[in-house]
Amino acid sequence: TAAHGTGHSFISVGKVTAGTATAYEADGRTRTPSVYPAGTGFLDGVELAYQQFFDFLPGAWSGLGVQVNYTYINGSTKSPQYLGGPMVTTPLQNVSKHNGNAVLMYEKYGWSVRLAYDYRSRFIDGFNAPNVAGVNDEIVPANQVDLSVSYNLNNHSSVVRDGSGVRPGRHRAGGD
Repeated sequence: TAAHGTGHSFISVGKVTAGTATAYEADGRTRTPSVYPAGTGFLDGVELAYQQFFDFLPGAWSGLGVQVNYTYINGSTKSPQYLGGPMVTTPLQNVSKHNGNAVLMYEKYGWSVRLAYDYRSRFIDGFNAPNVAGVNDEIVPANQVDLSVSYNLNNHSSVVRDGSGVRPGRHRAGGD
């Protein structure tokens, strides 16, 4: 699947210097979050996906299956370098260029098991510093592993156990 889009109503979140009671302290400065229109931009993407159950395998193995997908997204928008400042081209906020999933599945004899690995590359969470161009709040790549196991007791009841091993992203200030 491939997609392309342009827009005129992108929204950015920035942090601006402020002296109000609702502001918070960060990096030795008083700041407050601000939402503002970012102007025009574009978003392109491609997704590749594959899914198969190996029902041709003998016996219990015939319940085994896989799912894999990969998505590439590229986009940018024109945003103010700082509130009230000149417009500059910046990456889209909260958009990772690379996203992928790999799932090993089993569905047989009342059992349903899914072991999933998810990957998301770095992305920009917000833009900082009204006096310094290119300083961003960046989330580093994140990996996550999930496991879900269920067993159907009968046509009306099942037992389910889910677990996640999450390694959360960390904020890091840096240019794009």
